[in-house]
Amino acid sequence: MASTKTLFQLTSRPTWFENIAIRSNGIIVTTRLDVPEIWAVDPETSSGFQVLRVPLPDEIPNQALTGICSLKPDIFAIGAGSFDITGGAKPKPGPWSIWLADLTTEQPKVTKVADMPVVGMINGIAAWDDNTVLVTDCLNGKVYKLDVETGSYNVALEDETMTIPADAPFRFGINGIKVHRTSEQTYIYYTTTTRFSMYRIPVTQQLQAAGPVETLASGVVGDDFAVTRDGTIYLCTNISNTVVQIPAAGGAVGKVAGDEKTLLLAGSTACVLSEGEKVLYVATSGANAMPLDGETEPAKIVQVNLH
Repeated sequence: MASTKTLFQLTSRPTWFENIAIRSNGIIVTTRLDVPEIWAVDPETSSGFQVLRVPLPDEIPNQALTGICSLKPDIFAIGAGSFDITGGAKPKPGPWSIWLADLTTEQPKVTKVADMPVVGMINGIAAWDDNTVLVTDCLNGKVYKLDVETGSYNVALEDETMTIPADAPFRFGINGIKVHRTSEQTYIYYTTTTRFSMYRIPVTQQLQAAGPVETLASGVVGDDFAVTRDGTIYLCTNISNTVVQIPAAGGAVGKVAGDEKTLLLAGSTACVLSEGEKVLYVATSGANAMPLDGETEPAKIVQVNLH
């Protein structure tokens, strides 16, 4: 098992770090699902602080941020909307939007790119290029392609593997998403939480399917994940409280860190690799989705040493 270190933990609960990215200077940025805030965590000093609050309209209840991805150095796209982390209210379509956070100057700023009223819930976000993001709708099982300069968007990919099965125990379909390019092929990787699987689909440069969907792993509770340059996947399992590894070609799933019966990676939601891919930074939700013997804890960022 890989060694771990808690870099930063919030002091109150219920709190929830939902997604994670990394700045050009190595500082971690993470979104909160319990409030519409972006936080920064410095791995060198193990300190954390609020960077930005997304100014959502007052009439939106249970204001939340979801996915985040880096488009250019220190420019991030972010999903925002409404989510009740205590489970009292289910996600509703309507309040979801995409914003840009600009951290290139001493005064960070955030601007709205587009409202996405057709989306049931924005979950994962991935950069397709400097001006285009892929956005997952986890309630309706679709991937949207959105131009951050014009705000225009359309459905880019949809497949049965992205949808919520009729017998699902909870309402989450496609969740995390990443773009992985090799010299031969571009792939879209994604998890579908209630299908308990990790998938990828080859695509053209026009973002059209170039072949069938491949199942890389089954029997895992898939939240968000990171993909190494060689295609190895590190997957956060949320209610299983672990990070697992999936080989590049798919196959046997191996546990890297955490344990279902401890709070070490309580409610692991998302992860990002360091530049040298020797360290994995993991965001957690404090086991709020499934308390461990009734226990939760404040959200935290954990360093997992891979090598």
